[in-house]
Amino acid sequence: MADDPRERAEQRTLLMPRRDQGAELPRGHALQEFVVEQVLGMGGYSVVYLAQDTKLQRKVAVKEYLPGTLAARGPGGDVAPRLPRFAESYDKGLQSFINEARLLGSFDNPSLVKVYRFWAANGTAYMAMPYYNGINLKKWLSDLGAPPSEKWLRALAEPLMQALAVLHGANTLHRDVAPDNVLML
Repeated sequence: MADDPRERAEQRTLLMPRRDQGAELPRGHALQEFVVEQVLGMGGYSVVYLAQDTKLQRKVAVKEYLPGTLAARGPGGDVAPRLPRFAESYDKGLQSFINEARLLGSFDNPSLVKVYRFWAANGTAYMAMPYYNGINLKKWLSDLGAPPSEKWLRALAEPLMQALAVLHGANTLHRDVAPDNVLML
């Protein structure tokens, strides 16, 4: 074990790579007919951008597969696994992302996000979805400052259960139903 804290930090970085600062696409970057305006959010496996659809003249959300611990954006903008040993995991995640986009695109339910289209490019994949201006349930509950009523919770649960029933009817499990994944419109 290294005694110098800088050496220990370098060892941690090699063992547990972190998302690069600035790995997101810059404002004005074109992804086919979509032009990035800003980053809406970053998660462990993806970045979501607010973009302008230049063909249909509307705002959209574009989600990019970019798992920060497995991959990095190169100087030319392409995304690739950080190390050869991450390639298999990266490729499996990429295929999962594409499968999710295809699955979501097949549904037409007001409680499930709609995917307009998806595509692979630049060593990664993207999905274009409607842009909804709202906050997630986690933030909404935090801002509320008190527990919501049972009546309100039951009213919220109804459309959530309907959406899950649609997913389950397609032999699909969501696996990440959480307050930060429920958008309040």
